[in-house]
Amino acid sequence: MDTIAFSSAKHFALRKAVAYFVREKSLLGKYCDYDQLGAPISKLMCGWRGQDDMKQVDHDMLVSAFAAQGGEKNYCVPFWQIVGGEETDTEFEGYFIHVTNGDRITVNKKKMRVYKIGCTKGDGVLPETIRDKENHPLKDGSRMREFTLSKEELWDGMKEELQEFLRERNDDDKKNQKKKKAKLQKEAEAENAKRSRPGTAKSADTTKSGESGTSTSSKKKGKRRKRQQTELKEKIKEKKKELVELLEQLRKMKEDEAGDCPRVDATENRPQADEDAPQMAATAQTLSYVLNGRAGKFTKDLRVVTLGDLEEGLLHLDEDKQNSKAEATRKKTNLKPVNYGATSCWVPAGAAVIGKKDLTKLNQKAEIVKKLDSFFSSNQSAFSPQALRILTMFGLSNMGGSDEGMEMLIAGVLKALCHDIGFKVDSTKLGKVVPSRRTIARQEKNLMVDCLLHAVQEMTKDQIKYLFLIVDHGKRNGIEHFVKLVRWGGLDEKGNRVIKQLCLDMDMSGHTAKSAADAIKHSLKKLEKAGLNLDLVTVIPSGVTGDAGGGAAV
Repeated sequence: MDTIAFSSAKHFALRKAVAYFVREKSLLGKYCDYDQLGAPISKLMCGWRGQDDMKQVDHDMLVSAFAAQGGEKNYCVPFWQIVGGEETDTEFEGYFIHVTNGDRITVNKKKMRVYKIGCTKGDGVLPETIRDKENHPLKDGSRMREFTLSKEELWDGMKEELQEFLRERNDDDKKNQKKKKAKLQKEAEAENAKRSRPGTAKSADTTKSGESGTSTSSKKKGKRRKRQQTELKEKIKEKKKELVELLEQLRKMKEDEAGDCPRVDATENRPQADEDAPQMAATAQTLSYVLNGRAGKFTKDLRVVTLGDLEEGLLHLDEDKQNSKAEATRKKTNLKPVNYGATSCWVPAGAAVIGKKDLTKLNQKAEIVKKLDSFFSSNQSAFSPQALRILTMFGLSNMGGSDEGMEMLIAGVLKALCHDIGFKVDSTKLGKVVPSRRTIARQEKNLMVDCLLHAVQEMTKDQIKYLFLIVDHGKRNGIEHFVKLVRWGGLDEKGNRVIKQLCLDMDMSGHTAKSAADAIKHSLKKLEKAGLNLDLVTVIPSGVTGDAGGGAAV
């Protein structure tokens, strides 16, 4: 990549500061407009707070700093070249600065110039242009309360260089202003001299009248100034007199409210005075307020409220908030009015008001997202036993399907679900949480045992005496099977009499009646092994139905 020669060597400190700033984590890979960079660079990187000895970084200063000698308007330069480093330095490896310094484009048939800069890691990668300024990390302009720099030890040295540069620019501006002022003064003097050139009657009359007029004009101005000062003093006296009368009226109002209570000097014993004064319950009001970032509240007659009342009404702060740093932060915090239903209140500009009900819903949704993230962070299958049972029940509908196919179906469903809800998950994590083929096969056996034990428990609870057997032999998808169902009468959860059933198995048999009977007898033994004593409860097969299909007629 070709290097760029810059037009101004004096702006090196500014170029270096801007390069490091746009390489910050929150700005990396994003274009920043020149207008967005001025205040953050001045305040965060050199501590500018409106000092007279330093000039704030502005748009024109950035244009001059990144102006190329060849007139390039759109270029990319290695990071190490901007900051004056070495190409072999690993700290700068892979970083590039992209600059658009006044490139002319056409938007909606209107020509305009673009000024922006961004940093990327990797050759051939362009920074992202964020159209909506509200979504940009520098959207809050000069406030930058939540923006912190990553390397304080690096900024300390750069801060001094940048401060020196801004002081030089400030001195240059002052010198240029003096030169312009002197130039304008000389031009004015030359114009006056030209108008009063000697040798004409007009110039002589003008000179004489000017001499006499100057003295007369200065005397008039002096008298007018004295008269204005006298009028101003009179107005100040009148205002003072009105203020004294107002204070006297306030004092009399307090005395009238006190009634027969003894007068107590509030400066010496303020709590005693408040205690002895009569309580005006009918006129008492509650005042909730914010004073220098602290909340306060008290209830009293609000016709007269002093600063002392406001300070005494401030609510208690936690111990970690009772320090000078926290107090300075509170004083700098800007507040904005927010409406919540029929009530309005003041909140910090970076905060919002939300109802408890809505907040509870958001927290519940956040917990779901946390569980989803924890699920995909596991190093092995994180499905619960109940979830594995559900997967197995639906998987059994895939007759003839392999366990490997079932494994891929589960992975595909999870991948599609995460795609639609916007949850990013890579293939490695997805492969870890999907149950293995061994787990899928083991769960099929577990499900069979659970169903059999549950059915036997139901039979025992219903105190059955008769079982009705239904069988059918056939083929499906080229697989022979011999379905064996048992039915019995029992009660449901509400106590209603219902017919219940259980599929013992679909194990195949031979193609003769004897082999079919042997298979039925073998399947019935599963009930006995699961805990149902057929002899004890005198349960006997009471009916058998079937057909001649498949060669095993009953």
